[in-house]
Amino acid sequence: MERARGFAWLIVATTTVAMGYLLAEGVRMPPLPELLFWVLLLLGAELLPVSLGFQTQVTMSFPITLAVAITYSSQPAVAMTIAGLGAFDVRELRHEIPVWHALFNRAQLMLAVGAAAGVIMLLGGGAPAVAVGAIVHSLANLGLVALWVHQLRGAPLEVAV
Repeated sequence: MERARGFAWLIVATTTVAMGYLLAEGVRMPPLPELLFWVLLLLGAELLPVSLGFQTQVTMSFPITLAVAITYSSQPAVAMTIAGLGAFDVRELRHEIPVWHALFNRAQLMLAVGAAAGVIMLLGGGAPAVAVGAIVHSLANLGLVALWVHQLRGAPLEVAV
C-alpha cells in the first residue's frame, strides 16, 4: 500500500509540475460556458463506471477526453484542466477510496490528455495526428494505471494491464 501511495503522489507531483510549466507559458482559458460544457460532459461520462477488478474501473470518458485533447491541442494546459475538473469517481462520495487515490486518478488522466493534446499539436492536427494522439492517450492512461495496480496489489504488469 505504501508503494502505491508513493507512486500516486509522484504522479500528482509530476502533473503539478507539468501544469505549472504549461501555465507559466501563458494560457488563454476558454469562456466559462464552454469550459463548463466540457467539464459537465466529462462528469456525465464518468458516472457510468465498469469495474475491471483490482479496484479499477473504466468509464465512457475516453471519447470525451480525446475530443478535449483535439479541441484544445494548441493549449494542453486547458485540456488538462478540463480533464482534472471533469474526472470523477462515485467511490469518492461513498468514501471508498482515499484522497491520494482520487488525486492519482485525476493526475494520471490529466497527464494522458495533456500528452495526447501535445502530440496532436506537434503533428499538426488531422486524422493521423489524432490517431497517434489517441494511442498516446491510451498508452499513458493504461500504463500509469497498470503501474499503480502493480504497486498496490503486487499484480504482475501483464495481469494489471
